[in-house]
Amino acid sequence: MVAFGIGLFFLIVRVTALGFLLWIVGLGFLIGPWLSQRFKKEEFSDTKTDLPSWLQIEYQDTVKKDKFIKCPVCKKGKINEETIKRPTLSRILEPINKKVGSMKKNKIQSFLSGTLDKLINQKFHICEGCASRFLKVEDDTYRLLPDGSENHSNFKYFNETFHIYEWNCIVLSGKTFREIVLEKLEKGEIPAQQDINIGVPLKAGEKIFGGEKSNLYEPRAVREFHGGSRGVSMRVAKGVSVRVGNFKGQSESHDELRMIDSGVLIITNKRLIFVGPNRGSNIDLKKLLHFNVTQDGIMVNVETRQKSQLFSVSDPEVWGALIKGAIKQC
Repeated sequence: MVAFGIGLFFLIVRVTALGFLLWIVGLGFLIGPWLSQRFKKEEFSDTKTDLPSWLQIEYQDTVKKDKFIKCPVCKKGKINEETIKRPTLSRILEPINKKVGSMKKNKIQSFLSGTLDKLINQKFHICEGCASRFLKVEDDTYRLLPDGSENHSNFKYFNETFHIYEWNCIVLSGKTFREIVLEKLEKGEIPAQQDINIGVPLKAGEKIFGGEKSNLYEPRAVREFHGGSRGVSMRVAKGVSVRVGNFKGQSESHDELRMIDSGVLIITNKRLIFVGPNRGSNIDLKKLLHFNVTQDGIMVNVETRQKSQLFSVSDPEVWGALIKGAIKQC
């Protein structure tokens, strides 16, 4: 009888342990994909909101708030923080969380209780007017969640992720801070920089707008030969063959961009200046025939040069706006 009792006891322990293990594995399959999405590093939108630090342009105090001024979508509603339970996770994890919460708290139990609470509950910032939902991605950064409502159908920043300052810019102006700055630069509203030493004497009335490290590229001719031969091969000895026939082909030339030098590119209200150890370029903005904003830099054509020049920059869009604005001032 005693032996039977001991055997039954070990059987119950094994079954219970196996059941608990299977429960844990099932829970992992259930919430694993969600956990990987929640805790992975957020991939931000392609819409840029950062600007080169050398521009020395800062947010206005009116948008420097630690919360939403109003809803960026409807421009009227107040944004409130609300906690919403996930039905499936709540049903599974809430009993465990209550059990842990009823224990005498230590550091491990407090951490476990807080983690379970975050899994069960999700905090949103919701507009009380249009019901737009914002999810906090990291400190002071929020994403406007897609919900298929009419409020989002024509909204420019649907499903975008921005800092709270950017959302407040959108509330007040309908644009991000970057878009506001780019418009001002194109209009010629460019702040002069006082602490940049370019090593080049400035002309009378010349002001420096900015500068950064850059590479100079210029097109260089590359010649290639294309052709083929016609004829027959004859074996004259073991391991030795002679080919009889003729060869025809043609030489073609095309331009390829080659890096000429590395240095610093500076823009003023009169010139675009490149200073490098081996090459320099001094472009009068009045003689600038045309320029293109490329993915990697600025391509310029000057009336005094037959071929174009490409200057690599960190933010070609900003440099394009700077050149447009500087031309209006020169």
